[in-house]
Amino acid sequence: MPGVILARVANFLLVTWDGGGNIPPFLGIAHQLVSRGHRVRILGTESLRERVTSAGAEFCRASEIPADPKISADDQIMVYFQYWNGEQLALELLDELKREPADVLVVDCMLLGALAAAEHSGLPTAVLVHFFYAPSVAGDWGRGWEGTRQLLNPAREKLDLPPLNPDGTTLLDQVWSRTSLILAATAQEFDYPLEQLAPNVRYVGPIRFDPPGAWNWDLPWHQDAPNPLVCVSLSTTYQHQEDLLQRIVGASANLGVHVLVMGGGVNTAGLHVPANATVREWVPHPAVLPHAAVMVTHAGHGTSILSLAHGVPLVCIPMGRDQHLVGDRVAASGAGVVIAQDATIGEIRRAILAVVRQTSFREEAQQMSELIGPHHDGRIAASELEGLVTG
Repeated sequence: MPGVILARVANFLLVTWDGGGNIPPFLGIAHQLVSRGHRVRILGTESLRERVTSAGAEFCRASEIPADPKISADDQIMVYFQYWNGEQLALELLDELKREPADVLVVDCMLLGALAAAEHSGLPTAVLVHFFYAPSVAGDWGRGWEGTRQLLNPAREKLDLPPLNPDGTTLLDQVWSRTSLILAATAQEFDYPLEQLAPNVRYVGPIRFDPPGAWNWDLPWHQDAPNPLVCVSLSTTYQHQEDLLQRIVGASANLGVHVLVMGGGVNTAGLHVPANATVREWVPHPAVLPHAAVMVTHAGHGTSILSLAHGVPLVCIPMGRDQHLVGDRVAASGAGVVIAQDATIGEIRRAILAVVRQTSFREEAQQMSELIGPHHDGRIAASELEGLVTG
């Protein structure tokens, strides 16, 4: 196009881990960069290998998190903090750069040790934030990371970097502000408001990647069936979801709706499923959301914003982490309701019926969809990253 200067072909190195909601944004950005002719490597845990190669990127293996996959991450959180903030992944990143240099680094926002290594390298670096940006840099949720300084500062010292001492801002703000670019994979209209936005922040919207190959509709009803479709998704990481999931499907029985339970990483083997429901381990959300009347969810950021991007209202049942923040923003937008994790079958049933029957919820969700925009494939983020390429 006349007047457009394209960045030169570059070598990007992305650093992430298998945490569930952080993976689609990384794969989407990688796929976009590869499609534009760039070289893309992803340094991550072994479980990501197949998904990385399906996005067209090269896989580089990082050390595994020494956690028990059968135990909720919340019940062994210090194991994760030590991995995120410690020196092991930082040194592995520097080793990979010695093996083959890169032009630009893109690092998961939770990997503070790897971000220290990126700072040490002096390379242009973007941090990819796959949850709300504003509460991370201002507020109680962001201050919840404060106790992990004792893990991060020794790693920084090993890299000849100064310690990050408390200065009134959150630890995440201190680390992220040292990067060239902050990519917030959410919509600014969905995030909490900030009085002042840092100059290196770019809101790039939700980013989704599904592997090549069409998914064929194999549900036991037609995609245009008249009964409202209730989708249920309770995270891809374990949070003791079994009892809540059973209450949700129990509440959905005999409501004149079809129910699709998307299991993800949740064990659904013991689930008692009513006649109007079906369970699938994996279904691409974009394939079913255009047909959904409501999404019943733990209020994970990725599921929630993608549902809103398709104009689908939500019943949010937060279970921890940042999910209460997401639920509050959904409720504030008028695009859904929030109920307690210990809600009874009757309370869940009433919430589903309210969101399905009251047109105002869908109208507000569709308004949010217009604000989020139509592109959820990482193209905006990829363009921002190309701007970091020099030479």
